[in-house]
Amino acid sequence: PYRAPVKDQNAFFSVKPQPGGLIWRDWLGLSQNNQTEANYESPAQVVKVFNARSLTDVKAGIWGFGADFDNMKIRCWYEHHFPLLMTEGLIPDLRKATQTATRLLSLLRGALKEAWFTNAKDARGDFSFIDIDFWNLTLGRFLNLIHDLENGHKPDERLNKWQRELWLFTRRYFDDRVFTNPYESSDLERIMKARKKYFTSSAEKQSAKAAKAKKQEAAE
Repeated sequence: PYRAPVKDQNAFFSVKPQPGGLIWRDWLGLSQNNQTEANYESPAQVVKVFNARSLTDVKAGIWGFGADFDNMKIRCWYEHHFPLLMTEGLIPDLRKATQTATRLLSLLRGALKEAWFTNAKDARGDFSFIDIDFWNLTLGRFLNLIHDLENGHKPDERLNKWQRELWLFTRRYFDDRVFTNPYESSDLERIMKARKKYFTSSAEKQSAKAAKAKKQEAAE
């Protein structure tokens, strides 16, 4: 499988394991041709050949594995099994679901930084654990979403429910990190200011705010 940046479609990069391994965010690009805000994604040739056969009543999956390296030194071995989506009509809705999750993750990351640091914009460190937690802890919800869409749930209603579920999860994760973790900063005034800023509006408004903030960050 490969990715090509939207800004430079001639630069193809193979998909390699990252800290946390392959996660459901990567699933569409491993199964079908896909586009995110940042990349065009293309599955492995064997997957393209399988999809072209248009088989029915077949249960198939992808077995992904590989090593995560840092400066030519192996950090971890990852191995994952993903189902192959047999209903292509669901892809646009699942793409929307992934985009919603990406925006809410950006919101969560910003909220935690503002709760932990006096100057969040200048905060330095490895915050990848937030992303890894988010994608792993929401996997079950994503699989439930696929199941519901495959079984005839109305996409608009189910995607609205999905957005609400993820927003509530994001807020709960924030609370767990800042209020119950004895190893993190406990400046309650700063924490409550961040919570009020990010988690007192509706899920729809917060998702739109996260998307706007991400565009501004990219422009800078």
